[in-house]
Amino acid sequence: MKTSSNLAVFEELALEIKQIVGYKLITFSIIINDGTQVERVYTNNAEVYPITGIKPILNDAWTDQVIGQGKTYLASTAQEMLPFFPDLETIKSLGLGSVINMPISIDNKVVGTVNILDAEGVYQAEDVVKMQTLLPKIINMLKFI
Repeated sequence: MKTSSNLAVFEELALEIKQIVGYKLITFSIIINDGTQVERVYTNNAEVYPITGIKPILNDAWTDQVIGQGKTYLASTAQEMLPFFPDLETIKSLGLGSVINMPISIDNKVVGTVNILDAEGVYQAEDVVKMQTLLPKIINMLKFI
């Protein structure tokens, strides 16, 4: 999944998301190892969040909402992120404090997420709606990589 042509697909999607919603950090993650971990397959900040970074999937409300129910997670402040982001201090050190985690579902199964972060207070409910308008294109492009 990490070929140069796949990189071009992610970069095209990232550019479109930037134009529609904006972000300072974007990552795409896929679910691996029978749903026990996520692997980062694209990032615009490889120094801090490298490609192939692997994290366990925690048993918490974020996982239930995003992975279990397939519903987008929005936090407009760092305080809202605190229970679910063990790397919150790193996130804040980058000047970030709001997040949208949008699940990517193929054949009614969540297979990954698009994760965008920006400064505190930037993302609101209307930004989730904007992101969701891109979901069909994201799914269509990712089906072929």
